[in-house]
Amino acid sequence: MGNFDKEYDAIRDRIFELLGSEPITQKEFSKIVDVSPQTISDWKTGKNRSFMKKLPLIAYALRSTTEWIMSGQGHRSAKDERSEQAFKN
Repeated sequence: MGNFDKEYDAIRDRIFELLGSEPITQKEFSKIVDVSPQTISDWKTGKNRSFMKKLPLIAYALRSTTEWIMSGQGHRSAKDERSEQAFKN
């Protein structure tokens, strides 16, 4: 497995970790990110990597940040990021 494969797998894992922790169904999630429920299933099984095109919507739907989804770094929750910004101002 190449480095890109490992990176895609890590991103996918973070997406589904977030999805599992949110009070949202896979079907509701698919509507928000504007893909079919089958596409979500394909993302989950690794058959499809089109989630990369949808990262901003995915982050929004899962109340996270694109930075955390992409790298596991920074704020996992967009709420935490907004709180830190407010504190700085």
